[in-house]
Amino acid sequence: MKKIVFIIVLLISLIANAKVFLLDKYMYVGEKEKREEAIIATMWHLQDKGYKESDIAYIKPAFYSKIGSYGMNVQFKDEPNESYTYRVLKDEKTNKLTVHQDSNEPGGMGA
Repeated sequence: MKKIVFIIVLLISLIANAKVFLLDKYMYVGEKEKREEAIIATMWHLQDKGYKESDIAYIKPAFYSKIGSYGMNVQFKDEPNESYTYRVLKDEKTNKLTVHQDSNEPGGMGA
């Protein structure tokens, strides 16, 4: 009887851990490598627009699970009450990441 209870508890634990992992990866956070690529692409985009690393207060990534892309909520040091949202998409023809400013409303991505 103890073995059966142990096996049931173990199976429930494994299923719960797998569910949390899958939810994080595919619904909330996305894949770590792709998220880092999106952050780097956004940083390069901002640098191309003339911004320096010292101009940026923070860059917070957000994963849009429905379309499988990332957005970056960017706040600049000279505008502490304003957030800008940049969307990072992969160009299907060139397979390169492109960055576009999506929103400049306060709070950016609804934050």
